[in-house]
Amino acid sequence: MRESFLKLNDRTVVLAGPLNQITSTIVTVMSERGCDVGIVTNERTNEVQRFCENINDVREVHHNYGRSACIAAELDSDKSCTEAIGRVAETFGSIDIVVDTHLLELTEKSEELDARFERTKTLCEAAMPFVEGRNKGRIVFLTNDILLSSFDKLEQMMEIKKEFSSRVQQSNITMNCIATGITEELLLKMYGATKSIKEAFADYQEKNGKCRIIEPTEVASLVSFVASPISSALNGQTLHLNAGSLATNWL
Repeated sequence: MRESFLKLNDRTVVLAGPLNQITSTIVTVMSERGCDVGIVTNERTNEVQRFCENINDVREVHHNYGRSACIAAELDSDKSCTEAIGRVAETFGSIDIVVDTHLLELTEKSEELDARFERTKTLCEAAMPFVEGRNKGRIVFLTNDILLSSFDKLEQMMEIKKEFSSRVQQSNITMNCIATGITEELLLKMYGATKSIKEAFADYQEKNGKCRIIEPTEVASLVSFVASPISSALNGQTLHLNAGSLATNWL
């Protein structure tokens, strides 16, 4: 098997969070680079299962691609997160990379946002013993610039990231955050069905200044790099994937 320049072949990824345009692209891109991906979620699991089956069907043609599996789990406690990660390890043989996407989407419901935060926090903390036990691994959690500037609890994740990355800096383990700029999914969340993407983006720029839409493949490419062995010196960082335009407001 010819290994990609990112050296991701035969790595096992835990991807936690709902299936959407960005997360499905991350799974597709990482599987094309040779990763086995366990999608851990409690939302629309039948749809996630079909998506995983499609990924595995493609592998029948492209034998260097990775596999995928749906792991249904609530992720509402340390125990459930540890068990979910363990099930991915049982399915594919190891854990190399943990990617959490619960804080990637916007919501105006404070209770829902608090619940997503707790899932991210609990999952990342549950992942730490898995990577520390092997003395190598990557933990990446995703959010967006708007939440990063407005959701106070994210400061706790920054402190966890800082403490953990400091603790493991002598090993081959890293923990980083990726914050996206404006994406089509964020525009849909902000404007709903009242405007087309083109109209919503024009209105957003009029109120917030010039920017550009960040594509799912751009997010997936950065996740792949941060999760790869060649990013070993990148630790404890927050990477803003926004083409230079910081989005800080809903509307």
